[in-house]
Amino acid sequence: MNPRMIELAGSHADGVILGPLNSIGYVKDIVRPNLEKGMDRGGRKPSEVCLTRICAVNNDPVQARVLARHAIAFYSVIPYYDVVLTPLGFAPQARTIREAFARRDFPAMVKAVTDDMVTALAFAGAIDDVRHQARQFEGLVDTIILYSPYFGVGVEETRANHSGMLQIFAA
Repeated sequence: MNPRMIELAGSHADGVILGPLNSIGYVKDIVRPNLEKGMDRGGRKPSEVCLTRICAVNNDPVQARVLARHAIAFYSVIPYYDVVLTPLGFAPQARTIREAFARRDFPAMVKAVTDDMVTALAFAGAIDDVRHQARQFEGLVDTIILYSPYFGVGVEETRANHSGMLQIFAA
């Protein structure tokens, strides 16, 4: 997640797999430049960028966004995601989520995730919405791994989300 680790991956590895909290700006401004810096220093050929991305699919876009909030809340607890959250202006929300986590108030964690956070950090919506959102990463990343929210999510909702993801991307 952090620039120096991405640079290290560029100098020593065949690529980098990004954690599930990320954004277009993060890939453009942090990942790509630091990966290239590491590749140059290590005399390496281009490395693969693999994006892990929260994906919530529902015919009701509002429900998809609610589902995405669960995963965003779960990962926002981890401070090393501040490299993504802070530049996007989400430091106050991350603080609120962490305070709720410390109290073990999981509903408050999910409630603290804003619509702007969902838009920036996840694919969420109906099938066509998610297709459009995924296209925004074309040319920026080589591979996308879809991440289905599970924190505080029931089995049937998880199955329905998996089915929606397959409808979009299993072609």
